[in-house]
Amino acid sequence: MPPFQQSTRLWRTLLWLVIAALCAWRFTGLAADFPNQSQWMLDQAKYTDEGWWGGAAVMQHLTGHWFVGGDYNPATAVPVWPILLAALFHFTGVSILAARALNVAISIANVALVYLVVRRNVEPGQELPPLHDRLVFGFDEPRGPVDAAAFGPRFDVLHRTFLGYPASLAPPTRTARFFQLYRDIVAGHAKAEPKSRFTPDEAGWAAVCYGLVRHPEFHLY
Repeated sequence: MPPFQQSTRLWRTLLWLVIAALCAWRFTGLAADFPNQSQWMLDQAKYTDEGWWGGAAVMQHLTGHWFVGGDYNPATAVPVWPILLAALFHFTGVSILAARALNVAISIANVALVYLVVRRNVEPGQELPPLHDRLVFGFDEPRGPVDAAAFGPRFDVLHRTFLGYPASLAPPTRTARFFQLYRDIVAGHAKAEPKSRFTPDEAGWAAVCYGLVRHPEFHLY
């Protein structure tokens, strides 16, 4: 085997060992809670999210019923996670460590699946396929501001990424409202002083992402 191929194989092996070590390291802090006064926009979410999304599984294990009258029952909208938790609690009992371990395992599996999809569809050294042919995150940040026609498909990708469903299923005015937000930020950022590290179009897309992260249906909570 040529020395170059030996060196490449060695580095690849070391990289996989580092990845495996990082994945294993994620399981060492399951008992740790999210720090107080974090920079996360909803600092109180650490008290609610684990209980909310896993509540149906807990109730099913403790009482035999999936729902509690008058309580917040998100399993109606997102049933897969409570079902997986309920199956796990059958063996472990109600345990926040078990729930977090399952969460970590699924997130690692997601990364592995993305790697397999990319490796299957993109050869080493090959240029990225066009946006409409991409299976994973078909988005590229364009050079300069975009019009409504170019904004729509990219917004749909971000909408699917952050909210989990296409923008076509959202209220009819959502894409137009976010495009107006994008235009306003681009226009305002172009004349802002002092200048930030973002270009105007980067600031516009950042505002769109922030708006989606905050969730357009936040009032439903």
